[in-house]
Amino acid sequence: MIKELTAILGLLVILAACGCVEKGSDLDKNIQNLKDTDSSVRLQAAKDLAKTIDAKTASIDPKAIDPLIEVLKTDENSSVREQAAHDLAFTEDTKVVDPLIQALKDENSDVRAQATSSLAGFDDPRVFYALIQALKDNSADVRVDAASGLGVVGDLRAIDPLIQALNDENSSVRESAALSLGVFKDPRAVDHLIQALKDKDAEVRISAAMSLGNLGDKKAVEPLTAVLNDENSVVRDKAAQSLKELGSAA
Repeated sequence: MIKELTAILGLLVILAACGCVEKGSDLDKNIQNLKDTDSSVRLQAAKDLAKTIDAKTASIDPKAIDPLIEVLKTDENSSVREQAAHDLAFTEDTKVVDPLIQALKDENSDVRAQATSSLAGFDDPRVFYALIQALKDNSADVRVDAASGLGVVGDLRAIDPLIQALNDENSSVRESAALSLGVFKDPRAVDHLIQALKDKDAEVRISAAMSLGNLGDKKAVEPLTAVLNDENSVVRDKAAQSLKELGSAA
């Protein structure tokens, strides 16, 4: 009996040394801690679960998915819900799509923004409609993530809503919309991006200049040439780069 115990202990030492025991026990502990009465403990547990994301597959441990969904739905602390929404981005399991879509109605804008960002990574038809709706959110941060997400999803039906977003009152939303429009390479965006070269915000002008280079429409050559006199050096540099891409000497 003593020899058997010694052998078992020896095996546990070896497993612990290679991290096999510790990893599993830490995972279970963190999942259990998601139910702790202390919100700081729950938040730390959600953050620690993010550390189980596999570097090769960019996937979180499957055992953590259901507990994180429950946290996203029910936790009273918005920071914990936000972290759960973040963690749920790291899976290909589409059962997280509905909970993330529901989180777009969360009372906290940070949770909605994170859910919006997380949704963009899923190849699911429900995501497009959710992001279009998020583009109308009263929080600028949510609209920024929605505009970026639509560029990732790549559905051409997003062109018109993104063109409308170029007129958003928030400059970061306009910037994000301008960048996403460059991804689609759709001629409908050209005139609107040319107009965005005159935006009062330099970051918007930078994004518009970059996207016009990606679109490859010669119509943009003259407006981009005029931007070479922009007061912002980065705008001038991006305009020059886009002109080269369009085959025109800057």
